[in-house]
Amino acid sequence: AIAMLAKRGRLQAILSAGVLFREDTLTKALRERVKQLGGQISPLPDDTFRESGTKVKTARLEIDLRR
Repeated sequence: AIAMLAKRGRLQAILSAGVLFREDTLTKALRERVKQLGGQISPLPDDTFRESGTKVKTARLEIDLRR
């Protein structure tokens, strides 16, 4: 999705919380690319998707190139 982002685009995505702490090459590269683009990855509260019947831990990725 990042590669398809328009020059003045905006991206928001929900990811597994593992993106915050995994140390494999691809995950580290993703965090670095988000940082380069001025974006951020933030943890969501543990009960964010409780109403959907899941306890999965998640994070939100945000990149805004309109700034």
